[in-house]
This record gives sequence, structure tokens and C-alpha cells, in this order.
Amino acid sequence: TTRGNTWYLHALAGTKGRISVRPGSAVDCIKSARLLRTGEAVMFQWADGTLAIDVPEPRRNTPHEVIAVTVN
Repeated sequence: TTRGNTWYLHALAGTKGRISVRPGSAVDCIKSARLLRTGEAVMFQWADGTLAIDVPEPRRNTPHEVIAVTVN
């Protein structure tokens, strides 16, 4: 899901560790990544057109985590 310069990535329950996304040529850089639920920053790397995000495991009462990624 996107809105303006923010992309919303959904990490389903059980997702652990690092996920990688290739957003395509429309993205020049990643400014930030944060958990939508808490606003906490999420560690990420942007290299060679690939975004790698360290995803914290969702809480037990949450079916998934939403990560807000600000681009360009």
C-alpha cells in the first residue's frame, strides 16, 4: 500500500529476521523505516535497488506488523 512518499509493508505473523524488497526504478533512496504501531525506527539497508529490513516479530495479539517506509 502507498500514500504519497510512504510505502506500507505488511509483515505477516511468524515473519522473523530480514526481508528484502526490490521496489523498482521509481525509488532513488529510502529516508526512513518505522513500525506503524509504535513509531519505533526499524533497521534497514538500501543497496543496489534492494531494500532489506530487519523485521521484529509481531506481538502475539497482532496478526502482522506494518512498516512505514518513506522513499525519495
